[in-house]
Amino acid sequence: MVKIFVLLLFFVISSYSYTLKRVVIARDIKNREPIQIDSVFSTVQDTAVYCFTEFKDILKDTYVFHRWFYRGKLVRQTELPIKKSVRWRTWSIKRLYNFKGQWEVEIADENKKRIGFIRFFVN
Repeated sequence: MVKIFVLLLFFVISSYSYTLKRVVIARDIKNREPIQIDSVFSTVQDTAVYCFTEFKDILKDTYVFHRWFYRGKLVRQTELPIKKSVRWRTWSIKRLYNFKGQWEVEIADENKKRIGFIRFFVN
């Protein structure tokens, strides 16, 4: 029975061909890095925000989704490629307009299964 459990656990752990290393929300991206990282933004100062993700140990070319939720409702979904490499960084952008309140960006695999998320607030 123990052997079966260990084998099943190995399959679940190895089912992803990458590791999500970092997720942040930032005001801008410079030289492939997020700048002015924060969790609270203003529609007066910030017309848009970026969701930045970093992956490591990517074993094969694939893609992920950034799924932007405002007050629990999906308002934007961006498909982003990640390529076979030791490290891959990618990001998506969302214009804030006047959407004040809590936001969440879900990071999902190619099957839209959640692998991470981050929350931020707009005032």
